[in-house]
Amino acid sequence: MTVVGIQEKKGEYNGNAYHNYLIHCLKDDDNALGQISEVLKVKVAKVKEIFGKPMGLEDLDSIIGEDIRCYYDKFGSPSEIRVVEKSDTAAK
Repeated sequence: MTVVGIQEKKGEYNGNAYHNYLIHCLKDDDNALGQISEVLKVKVAKVKEIFGKPMGLEDLDSIIGEDIRCYYDKFGSPSEIRVVEKSDTAAK
């Protein structure tokens, strides 16, 4: 998946506070023509756990345009996100 944008969403819903980052991505899908979009919702409280280090919105800006690999928990939520390292041969 390629990250194309990031949104910060926070507020209150039904008396419960929320604070999330929405990571907008494009990806290939065998059941579609072209690419499709996917939004990964990451709770700010779990960013360190999911990315393996603390990251604010300014830090997440650095992954825009990068390819990522997302691993999901049993509920379908992101449990780990890794930036895919580009090899030197891909640049040639």
